[in-house]
Amino acid sequence: MKFHFLGEVSNKEKYPSIDSIYEQKFIEMRRHRDYEIRASTWYTTILTSVIIGICILKFGTFNQRFFYSNADMAFLYFGINILVAILSFAGAHTVWYSNKRYQEIRSWMDTHMELVNEHKFSPIKHIVKPNQVIIFLFISIYIFTTILLWIQPIYQTPTCSPCLYAV
Repeated sequence: MKFHFLGEVSNKEKYPSIDSIYEQKFIEMRRHRDYEIRASTWYTTILTSVIIGICILKFGTFNQRFFYSNADMAFLYFGINILVAILSFAGAHTVWYSNKRYQEIRSWMDTHMELVNEHKFSPIKHIVKPNQVIIFLFISIYIFTTILLWIQPIYQTPTCSPCLYAV
């Protein structure tokens, strides 16, 4: 597969070959795309673990033993909410930035390099791009976590009720 450069090169001896330029740009595009997938996987895993921890903390039977008052719980919920907001924003920004870098390199490749004797590659146009779905997922996880933190459990288990010790 041969490529040619669409720009003018004045000194061909000092300029790298077109195939090596294409190979390096392709590796860079692949790196950004893989980074986008890895980052979204890690952030989603961490946020899911936080949600599972919230469910255990919120709806578990041991939640009243570790905290002295509702103010302690509210402070903990506020801290968890801030943590989830930071993780969601960081994940969404990482996915957005990686996709933006990938698109910049892809557009540079489309304008400066083309295949010789073959038709030009054009990506399939999607209504909703995968990176937009991932960013929507992070926003949804944040909203779900916020709602989950501030709802009250339907049931309240007695912690030190005299009824438990009556025989």
